[in-house]
Amino acid sequence: MDTITKALARTKRASDAIDLNLFKSPTSVDGRLPEMRAPMPDAESDLLSLHRLRSQHLVAFDSGDPVTRLYDMLRNQLVSLGIGPKKPVVAVAAPTRGCGTTITAVNLALSFARMPGANVLLIDANVGSNAIGRLMGLRAIHAPDGTMGAPAAGLRRVGVGSSHLHILSIPAAERPSGGVATEETFRVEEMIDQARERLRPSVVIVDLPAMLTNDGSAALVQHADAVTLVLATRETKLSDIEVCKTYIGAGKATMFVLNKCGKHGF
Repeated sequence: MDTITKALARTKRASDAIDLNLFKSPTSVDGRLPEMRAPMPDAESDLLSLHRLRSQHLVAFDSGDPVTRLYDMLRNQLVSLGIGPKKPVVAVAAPTRGCGTTITAVNLALSFARMPGANVLLIDANVGSNAIGRLMGLRAIHAPDGTMGAPAAGLRRVGVGSSHLHILSIPAAERPSGGVATEETFRVEEMIDQARERLRPSVVIVDLPAMLTNDGSAALVQHADAVTLVLATRETKLSDIEVCKTYIGAGKATMFVLNKCGKHGF
């Protein structure tokens, strides 16, 4: 715990040095979100319910919330590690289910979305679960078929407070891969690549399934520029962390978030 507290303190001291203009997208004008090349399908016409978001512990849209400060420090630390338009992908993962990965991913995306000119893409890689949608109060999106491509089937733009972000939910394939994990992973990777090509986001936050129980997570984490590994007090084992570190690799920037530990954590 002392190590985490010291790390947060270092991040707080460094936060004033963060250049917020780093997140002006190459395709933006005066810091505004770029115009979409085509009409967004399934666009949410109304702003999301802030009351519902707060009830689900999604608060980082509000700069005045005390918990938001923690996510802003995590965001600034990732920026200091080079996350930005040239290296945009942050994978949010956990060894096992129940660590709070999805809540962390959404709050981190909301924190990035408050930065001037940020064009944030939040990806729910929990195939077919609509985990992010359920938390945020969005209806589920079902793919018209099970083919690769057509990422617009689960892509939408939503407003949260004064910010906006894009959300890609990966629907389950109507034609199952017959248990072949690599085929499912390829489908997810292609949908993510096409969404990135279409939106040209300055930041991509990927909510991954539990790394120790989902073969696809180990493959998807390799495409990330940085990893945020969410750990749960009294639940995550040291051996679980070591296995995850072998999947992530020694050369990848990795942040550790200790969750479910009262006032000292998220």
